[in-house]
Amino acid sequence: MKKDNRYIRKEANGLLTSQLRRLFLNKNMRLGENPSTADEDMGIDYFFEVLDDTIPQEPKHLFLFYNQNKGTDKEIKKIKTKSHEYFGKIPFTISLRHAEYFYNELEEGLLFTLCDINNKNIYWYDIQNDPMLPERMLEQKAKGSNFIQIYIPADNLLSENTFERLFKQIDYAKYNQIRKKRIVKKDINADYSKTKITDSNILNEILHTLKLFEGIKVLPINVICQLYPFKGSDKTFFNDWGFYTDNEKFFDFMDSIVINGNNLISSENLEYKSDKLREVINFFQYNKILHIRWSGNNSKNQICIHKLYDLSKCDCERCNLEKLNFKRTKELLREDKSDSKQDLMRKGYTYYLMGDYIKSSKIFLEVYNDANKTFNPINYTISKYNLIKLRGFIKSFYYDDKDKILEQINDLEFDDDERFIKQNAPHFVDIYKNIKEIQFYDDVENKINNCFLEIQKIHYRDSNGGGQSIDSYYKLKSNFLRFNSYIEHNFIIFNYYQEYIDISKKVLESLFILYSLKNPNSEKYEIFEWYAIKLLIFNVNEEFIKYLFNRYAISNLKVYENVLFKINELLDNLLFSYDELADQIDIFRPLRLEKIINNLVMILSIIDVENKEKEKFIFKILKDSKKLLKLNLIPYDGLYFFVEKVNIDKKTLKKILDLFILKEYKGIGFTDILDKYVKICSTDEIEQLIKDISNISEITQLARDNEYFDDLVYALTLINDDTKLALKKILTEKLHENFDIFLFETAVLYELIDFDMEMFDSFLSLIPDMSNFDESKAYFKSYENIHLLKAINIAFKFKVDLIQKIRPQLRKVFKGEKAYFIWLTDLDNFDYKKFNSYWILRGRTKYFIEKFKNSKKLKEEIVKSLKNDYVEGVAKMYFKELV
Repeated sequence: MKKDNRYIRKEANGLLTSQLRRLFLNKNMRLGENPSTADEDMGIDYFFEVLDDTIPQEPKHLFLFYNQNKGTDKEIKKIKTKSHEYFGKIPFTISLRHAEYFYNELEEGLLFTLCDINNKNIYWYDIQNDPMLPERMLEQKAKGSNFIQIYIPADNLLSENTFERLFKQIDYAKYNQIRKKRIVKKDINADYSKTKITDSNILNEILHTLKLFEGIKVLPINVICQLYPFKGSDKTFFNDWGFYTDNEKFFDFMDSIVINGNNLISSENLEYKSDKLREVINFFQYNKILHIRWSGNNSKNQICIHKLYDLSKCDCERCNLEKLNFKRTKELLREDKSDSKQDLMRKGYTYYLMGDYIKSSKIFLEVYNDANKTFNPINYTISKYNLIKLRGFIKSFYYDDKDKILEQINDLEFDDDERFIKQNAPHFVDIYKNIKEIQFYDDVENKINNCFLEIQKIHYRDSNGGGQSIDSYYKLKSNFLRFNSYIEHNFIIFNYYQEYIDISKKVLESLFILYSLKNPNSEKYEIFEWYAIKLLIFNVNEEFIKYLFNRYAISNLKVYENVLFKINELLDNLLFSYDELADQIDIFRPLRLEKIINNLVMILSIIDVENKEKEKFIFKILKDSKKLLKLNLIPYDGLYFFVEKVNIDKKTLKKILDLFILKEYKGIGFTDILDKYVKICSTDEIEQLIKDISNISEITQLARDNEYFDDLVYALTLINDDTKLALKKILTEKLHENFDIFLFETAVLYELIDFDMEMFDSFLSLIPDMSNFDESKAYFKSYENIHLLKAINIAFKFKVDLIQKIRPQLRKVFKGEKAYFIWLTDLDNFDYKKFNSYWILRGRTKYFIEKFKNSKKLKEEIVKSLKNDYVEGVAKMYFKELV
C-alpha cells in the first residue's frame, strides 16, 4: 500500500523526536519538543528546548534550536560519480525561500534532518554553516528557480558516535547567525537630520519629530537619543528610567509643564494647548521614561515626568481583553465606525490576541494595502511583519475560508528595503531593521540575560553572608517593561511566542531570587507589583509557578494593594463574559483561558491576604462551577494547590471535593483533597462519603474490584473497627485466592490487612529481573527496579530481615543500580567509599526516612559528603528530616 505524505511526515517526526530525546537523555539533558505553528510557513517544523537535567527537580535551560524535518520512504541515494563536486553526499531539494531564511534571517541554530523511515536512519545537515550556500542561492535566484539542492554528508548519520559533533555544530550555528547579522548592511545607517527644524516654538519641534514616527508609539532608546529636540550633544543617554539631555531649550520646556485641574499647561507659554502637551507626555509615558535629567553644565533638578502621566482607565478593545472582559471587547470590535490607522492596528492586534487570525489578517492587510513605504513606512513595516507571522498561524490551523486570505499574503516577504527607506525615510532605517531582524528581542534578551546572571550572583553572595544592593533589578525591570511596551503599543505580534515566555521566566525567577534573600544587609525585592503578577498569570504555566514557589521556598507572597483587586477583576470579567467564551477555548490561542484561571487560583493561594478574602474568590468559582464545567474551565490544578496551601473550612473543602468527584480523570489531586477532608470528618460521615463515591451500599463491596479503592484507601483506615475487620477478612481471602501485587502493597502499608510473610514472599517472587537490561534502549530511568523499591519500603515498615529476605533479590538488579541496593539493605556496614549522597533523595516515604534517621553511620557520612560536595537537596533533607 502506498504511503501518503501525511503518513510519511508523521513517521519521520516520530523517528526524529524519539532518537533526539534518547541522545540528549544519555548526556543528562532533557529535550522540550515543540511543534512549530507560527513559523511553519518559513519551513520550521519544530523548535527544541534543551535543558540540563543533572538535577531532575531543577532542570536548567541551556539553549534552543530549530528544525526542518523531511521524511522519505524511498531509497536514500548518494552521488556515485567520483568527478562530481559533491561525490558521496546525499542530494535533496528544498525551498529556496526557506534556505535563504535559514541562512540569512534566523538567529537561532537550525538543524535540517532527512529521515529514512524504512531503515530508521536520520541524516542531518547544518545548513547555516555551509560557506558555499550563499553563492549557490544567488545562482538559483538568477535562474528564476524557487528551489535549491542541498548536499547532505553521508557520515552525518544521527547516532551516539556523531552526537558530539552535531552538538558542537548546533552551538556554533547560533553564534554564526548572530555574527552574520552584525556584519550585514553596516553601510546603511539612519539619518536623523530630518528631525531637526528651526522653530521658535519648542512644542512644534517636538510634535514635528513625533509626527515623523506616526504609527509607532515606542521607539528604541538608541533612536530616541538621536532625535531632535530631545538630543543635545553627546551627553544624551538613558540610564534605567531616566533620560539625560543637555538640550537646555527642551529641558526647560519640559520642566515648565504642570497639571492644572484636568489639563496640562506650560508656564513657559500659556497658549500651548493641553491636548498637544498631552501628546508629548504620552510619548514619555509609553516609552517608560519616568525622569528627565540634566546632563549639561551647572545643575538642574530632575523632572519627574511620571507625575504628569495619564492614569485614567482605558476602554479600548485591547485593554478590555487584557482584563478578560470578552463581552466588552467584542462589543467594541463590532462597532462600525470610521477608524484611524492606529485604531485599525489595535483592532487587528486584538483579534490576534483572541486567536481570530483570519480577521486579524484582513485588518492588517487593509493597513498594508493603504500604506506606502515611501510616505508611511511605519504602518507598511508593522503590517507586513504581522501578516508574515499571521500567515504561519493560519496555515497551522484549519479554516474554511483560509485560502482566500492566504492567496493575498502568501508572497509577502521582507525584501531588502533598507536602501529604499534610506532614500525616502532615512530617520526610519534603524527601526525598520529593528523590526525586520527582530533586534528588539535580541537587544532585550542580552540585557535580561546579563541582569539574570548578576542576580544569580547576588543570591550566591547572600547565601554566603554578603550584603548586596539590587541595582541590577532596576535595569531588569526598566528593560523588560520598555520591551513589553514596544510590543504592545506598536502592535507587534510577538508577546505569546516562546522567546517572550523565556524572557518572562527569567524576569520572574530574578524577582523570586531577590524576594527570597535572607541576609538583613541585602536589599530585597519586598513587594510584588502588578506587572510581575500579570506575567505569572498570563505568560507561564502552572509547573513553572510551582517550580518558583518550591525552589525559593515561597509560602507567602507580599503584593501591593491593587493586586488583589485586579485578580478579582480578571475573574469577575471572565465570569461576566461567559456567553462569549465558547469560541475562545483552544490551546492554540494566545490567551489560554484554562491556564489563566488555574494560575489565578495558584497565585491567590500564597499572596499575603486573609484567608477569608481568598475564600471569597474561590466561592465565585464554586458558584459558577456548572458554567465553567461546560467549558472545561474548572481550575483543578489551581484548586488542588489552593487546598494544599490554605487552611479552609470544612464546608468549602467539601464543595471543592465535589468538583473533583465530577472530574472524569481524578488523579492525585482528588486523592489528596479527599484525604485532607476525611481527617476532619466523623466516622459516619466518612463511611457515607465512601459509599457515595463508590456507588455501593456496603463498604466491604470495595474489596471486589472497585475503581475507587486506591483513592479511598486512607479513608478506609478511619472507618469503624467492625467494618474494618470485615474488610480485612475479605481482602485477605481475596489475596490468598488470587495474589495481586498492587492490592497487597496498598493494603499492607495502610494496615487494612495484617502483614503476612507468606504473602510477602509471593510479592518478592514477582519482582522483575532487570539484570540484563539493555542500556542502549534505555529511556528515562527505565532501568529502575520500582517493584524492588516497594518491597524494601514494606520491609522497612515491618522490620523484615533485609539480609535474609532482600539481599537474595539483588541478583535481579540492573548492574548500574547494584551499589545503591546493597547500601539500602545494610546502611551501617556499607563501604561508604562507593556512597552517592543523591541516593537519600530517591526513596522519600516515611519508612525510608525513619530508617535513615536511625542510622548514625549514614548521617555521619552525609555530613562528610556535604563538606566535599554540597548538594542543596541533600542538605535540606538532612536538616529538615534526619536531624
